[in-house]
Amino acid sequence: MASELHVDAIKHSGGTSALTIDSSGNVHKAGFIVQVVSAEGTTSTDVSGTTITAGGVTASITPKFSTSKIFVAYNLTMRFGHTDGGRQALFRKIDSGSYSNIVTFSRHVIYQNHSNGSNYQGQFLSFSYVDSPNTTGVVTYSHATDAFSGATTTMNPNHTSGDTQTWQLMEIAQ
Repeated sequence: MASELHVDAIKHSGGTSALTIDSSGNVHKAGFIVQVVSAEGTTSTDVSGTTITAGGVTASITPKFSTSKIFVAYNLTMRFGHTDGGRQALFRKIDSGSYSNIVTFSRHVIYQNHSNGSNYQGQFLSFSYVDSPNTTGVVTYSHATDAFSGATTTMNPNHTSGDTQTWQLMEIAQ
């Protein structure tokens, strides 16, 4: 005969909670990685103008705990006109809501290596951010950019021949 132990929490002898188990059986321990989600794709997006616009590949995670942090890491290739690269940002939407800008990285994360007229320059970019979405709804992340001086910025410009945007999302219990 199998034995069962039914508990809601395991506590240190000093009274502090070491871990909890919710009604769905999910174990909650501060600092533990609860889940990892990866996404990748080749969606290409052109952005012109000075409004930061989301585009490219997105990644979604549904946190098990509303108090969790989400570690967001992603990579993509960008191509921009010789005039400037534009600002780079991370956008987030919760459930079916609208995207909002949660962090704008310096526009200086992209520099042109050289300028020679109308040629376009490209760079591989990596970003990371720790988010606190405070929800157990679906959280979707998207990279966003704009373009300065009338240029066009392109996410995954060579999407048919190898440019792939990758995402890793990690839920970390608090």
